[in-house]
Amino acid sequence: MSNNTELVSEETSIFIKPEFTGNFTQNPHLGEVLDNTSEGIGPDITPGILKTISALSKPIGTVTDAIAENIDNSFDELATRVDIIVGTEVKSKKVFIVTKDNGNGGDLESLNSVFKIGSSGPKKGHDTLGYRGVGIMAAAHFLCSKFWTVMRKKNGQFVAGWVDFNCHNLVSWNDPRFCSFYVGKEEVFKVLPQELKNQIDDGFVGCAQMFQAVHPHHKRDRVILKTLRKNKTKTSRNVLSFIYREILCTTRRIFVNSQELHPSGHGHDTDVRGKPISFTYFRDKETDGKRSYVMKGPDGKNYEFHARFTLAYVRRMDKSDWVHYVSTPNQGQIHLLRLDREASNCKIPLVGSLCTNNFNIGELHIDLFLPACFIDNFFPSASDKGLNGITNVGHDGYNFSEKLFKLLGPDISQCVSYNKIHFTRGDSDNIPNVGGHKKAYFPERIYRDRIFDHRVETKYKHLSLEEQSKKIRREVYNGGLGTRCDVVDDDIIVEVKVQADGSALGQCLNYMAIRNQKKCELVSVLRPSNLNAFLEEKQKIEKHYNVEIKMIIAEDDYMLKLVTTQPLSEKEKTIVKRLKKKK
Repeated sequence: MSNNTELVSEETSIFIKPEFTGNFTQNPHLGEVLDNTSEGIGPDITPGILKTISALSKPIGTVTDAIAENIDNSFDELATRVDIIVGTEVKSKKVFIVTKDNGNGGDLESLNSVFKIGSSGPKKGHDTLGYRGVGIMAAAHFLCSKFWTVMRKKNGQFVAGWVDFNCHNLVSWNDPRFCSFYVGKEEVFKVLPQELKNQIDDGFVGCAQMFQAVHPHHKRDRVILKTLRKNKTKTSRNVLSFIYREILCTTRRIFVNSQELHPSGHGHDTDVRGKPISFTYFRDKETDGKRSYVMKGPDGKNYEFHARFTLAYVRRMDKSDWVHYVSTPNQGQIHLLRLDREASNCKIPLVGSLCTNNFNIGELHIDLFLPACFIDNFFPSASDKGLNGITNVGHDGYNFSEKLFKLLGPDISQCVSYNKIHFTRGDSDNIPNVGGHKKAYFPERIYRDRIFDHRVETKYKHLSLEEQSKKIRREVYNGGLGTRCDVVDDDIIVEVKVQADGSALGQCLNYMAIRNQKKCELVSVLRPSNLNAFLEEKQKIEKHYNVEIKMIIAEDDYMLKLVTTQPLSEKEKTIVKRLKKKK
């Protein structure tokens, strides 16, 4: 503890002024600095408090990300159960979220470590889920206005603290208006919010944390729905039951408002009758279906890792049933797991001659169980669970994707061959509309090509082909790992949709995050349904993420309408014919 922290005995209960400074260390690469300069003026370079925390909270993208930070630390403290309580405060009517565990708990030193930026406990490292020392504060700032922590070790005393992000004009990290600690049951229970106090009793051992006054755009029912959702959906990878799917198979459990979470996704999903809605490959060779590989890392050492291959079944459109059907191509994905936990919100699409436009791939998911030290040392962004993920990072001169696909290629080939024999269905099976193409309109690829050609003709016709290729290009892949948008025009992302909806806005956000950009264009051939609600949602997203999504509706633009509604050319007819044949 620092000199400004008063020590207390078991009998006393007093206010504590916390040590809340950043954890600054000398850069080991600088070596000894020679003092050969005259004495100068000592400048004040203390970073802005709230701006610093705001910057750290940027990688936290969802409510699930924020709650997962607490769960990681709970499991690191050997908790076997984590309870999440989502409710509404009686007085303020604002949403609150409480996480409570039955782990080791903590003392005053542990409490100080929770609130100290850049401070990871001595036990944190490659064998723990959380280890960077910024996660909880970043999650709290992203999610709420005030954050509470109360903890107690076995046979220890209660300690509690809060941090208030509504305080302004702060000049010191130790300002008691910003953060305060309390020791002893009497003092702790005197200051705790009633909603947090209701979750602990005299015999409580562990850690309980409360996100108080959750920001208004996080609605209570929506938080519960997103956290509890178990069935396979387009957003299932952003819920806790998916992120911790491998961990929940063990002795560790998570409850949300008293309802237990069960693993979802990638071999864990079942329908209401308990029937599997996915298939796990290689169970005839390994009981759990995991395949083993060895890859040489950037440091020249060999690293062993495992992979599990699963196929998601497709729901029939004419009946509410699941069938052994391989869906549209380009849906295969690789997910990275660190210590059996989803390491990143981003996924790596399966690309290459084997996977691209191959209808026998379907929704093939590969869970990659990588050593924690490999991810932490060479792909740190993935460990941070940031939006950038692993798609735009890597060790200098080390082509991770190339090595990975070379190792996985033979097993992917076996999966494709198996699908072709056992799962592929043809038109004779009478399964209409699988893949969801809008029959009344051309495929999006046709519109993308037309809009690309229109822009070249109207903006860059005067340039040479070489100069044009530097200005505008289509189907752009990022980092060789397959993250793709439709067109990039003068470094601005252009996403083309037959009819834009909320998921299109999400795609635009993802592309901007991956490319570290703040602007993009969304072209919708048809006017979005419920246009006013769509534009309102777009405005909220732009304001919340500080980005700009320029909306272009082809129906409302005379020239674009002519371009998109003209009859198919012979070349386009051939493209459509090929797509129908594959379907």
